[in-house]
Amino acid sequence: MSLHIHSALYIVLMFMLPLEKIASEHLFALVAQLITFAYLLGYFFIAVKRVYLSSWPVAIGKSLVSLFGYMIVLSLMIEQTSNFQILSD
Repeated sequence: MSLHIHSALYIVLMFMLPLEKIASEHLFALVAQLITFAYLLGYFFIAVKRVYLSSWPVAIGKSLVSLFGYMIVLSLMIEQTSNFQILSD
């Protein structure tokens, strides 16, 4: 499932990132980005529901916990690889 979700994420990001530059200037680009991001979240929730064969509340809960853990790991890895440290020693 991880490879499947990451492939979908990169495809959606391929459509979102070119809009990043013009999103601050044009409302249409910002709305397109928001719709694409909402599609990505919906896709993730549906994929978790189908893989784990659970109800919607359980699938959304698992998805949110998974996304929260992913963001923690991602932020720690970014902090470790950058010169700027978020947490002071």
